[in-house]
Amino acid sequence: MKTITPILVFYFLVLFPTVHLFFSPNKIIYEFWGTLYFALALLFVLVLKRLSLQQLGFNNTWKALAIGFLLGVFPLISIPLLDIWLIKSGMSQTELLMGADLRNPKEIKFGMSLSGNIFTVTIVTLIDQIFVVGLVIINLLKKKRRERQVGVQTPAPFIAPDSCSAGTISLV
Repeated sequence: MKTITPILVFYFLVLFPTVHLFFSPNKIIYEFWGTLYFALALLFVLVLKRLSLQQLGFNNTWKALAIGFLLGVFPLISIPLLDIWLIKSGMSQTELLMGADLRNPKEIKFGMSLSGNIFTVTIVTLIDQIFVVGLVIINLLKKKRRERQVGVQTPAPFIAPDSCSAGTISLV
């Protein structure tokens, strides 16, 4: 928890307002500043050996990559196929399903290069997920486990289950 707090404080109190106030005209910085910061923070944590790759969630990498690939490819393939089916069947002419033939690929960012699409879909998403799940959520879960262990040693009236509300605590 000592590692994640300064990283998140700097992100939300310094970088987030600075980028939105001063760098909004620069499209590249405005679009990718979060990913760049996440990558640098992960590199910083790994170089200083605060966390290992196993602690970041790289225990069974190939299984996770296969599941992620399957879950990511399904929507990418199904949406254009469903649009083609709507156009060919004539259902895109109905008021309910109108617009499948009016979609502009440049608005959906299909106009980007193949390497730009691959970078955005894989590398940026991977860095964001490693930062959020591997660093932030795992640290929060560790903190909750520590609090639960401390809670077991307290007297019975102060122990509360995870899914309790203010009303059930007042009954205890």
